[in-house]
This record gives sequence, C-alpha cells and structure tokens, in this order.
Amino acid sequence: MNLELSNIGVTVADGEATLDILHELDLRVDAGEVVAIVGESGSGKSTLVATTGLLRAPTTGSVAINGQAVNDGSLSNKEIARLRHAEIGLVFQSANLFPSLTAMEQLELVAHLDGSLNADARARAADLLERVGMSHRASQRPGRLSGGERQRVALARALMNRPSLVLADEPTASLDASRGREIMALLAESGRESGAATVIVTHAPEQLAHCDRVLRLEGGRLRDALIPADV
Repeated sequence: MNLELSNIGVTVADGEATLDILHELDLRVDAGEVVAIVGESGSGKSTLVATTGLLRAPTTGSVAINGQAVNDGSLSNKEIARLRHAEIGLVFQSANLFPSLTAMEQLELVAHLDGSLNADARARAADLLERVGMSHRASQRPGRLSGGERQRVALARALMNRPSLVLADEPTASLDASRGREIMALLAESGRESGAATVIVTHAPEQLAHCDRVLRLEGGRLRDALIPADV
C-alpha cells in the first residue's frame, strides 16, 4: 500500500480567529518505506497522524490510499471505519488498552472483530507478544502492567491485522532507550517484511537510523528530508 497526502490543511478556531495547524502539506510514503516525522512540541505531529489515520477529516486537501481518495465523499463513515480497521495499524502515546482484557485478549479481539479468530490468529498473537518481549505477561490485564509494558502490547495489537499502513505517534515515549530501539527496529522490520507504508512520529534522534527518510514538520508543512545525524 502507498499513502499520499496532497495539499492537506487543518484549521481550527482560535478565539475569534483561526489557526492553521497543517498548511498545504504534501507527503507520499511507498509500500515498505519507513518515514520518521520530527518537530517541536505543538507543531501538529499528532494532528498529522490523526488525519492520516482517518480519525480526523482535513479542512482541505486529499488523503489517498493506494491511489483512492478516502475523504472525497465517495466512502461512507462506515466504509471509512472498516478501511481503518482492516488496513491501518495505529499506535499512540497512550496505549488505550481495554482494562478488562488480558494482553493476549487485546490482540485476539482484533481478529475477533473481523471474524478471523482461529488457531492461526492465536498463534500470531502469541508470536507478536514474544517479539515485543511480552509473552511472559500474556495473561495479565493492563492494571498489572507498567506503562512501558502496556505500550508494547499496544504495538503488538497494531500489527495484529497485518496492516498495509502503520502510523505510530511517539511509540517509544514510555520505554527506556534500549527497549525503544528494539521497538523501532521491530516497526521498521515489520513494515519492510509486509510491505506496509510506515510513518513514525518520534522525538528520539538515536532511533532514526531505522528509518528510510526523516522529515521535519515546521509551520504546518513537511520540510525536505534530513539524514538522522542532522536532526
């Protein structure tokens, strides 16, 4: 899957005025490509993730997945929600786990929702938990997990449906440096293996080596690619 944002603008009310959070923003991410987005706090990085992940409609511009515009009115809200579940893996700063479900059940729920919960799905869930270092905590509910552990479960859950587009907003913010590098490596490896277009918002320069491109969000626009050493 490839992702293309064209002339994206997001404007919000600011008292009696308006504020441009994103302005004439363009971005293309090809299948299997891993792109990092950096920028100052308040630069609009989370708004960019929400817009790209079809959680927020842009004020102007087009979001296209595999060449199909998804915000031009051709898809119903139900169809957009179905597309988001089937094709997009989202990881946020907050894990957003279901309090009553164990770590394993968090992943199994993804398969259950699309009617594919079977032995193969359970095996995939177990494998993903092992890859994020959480197999020994598979039977624990979120209340018994640390913040970093919850985030690792959230990452495994985001990869459960083999998404074509992975969006991660500060996915390693609650992890120590060593575990953060492991998770970034896993995101990059998974994206390249599956051919998923992967966009990662991060504040950790030491983790950028896993990315194919690094872009900076400034003034509502994405600036020219930077190499990690320049960030």
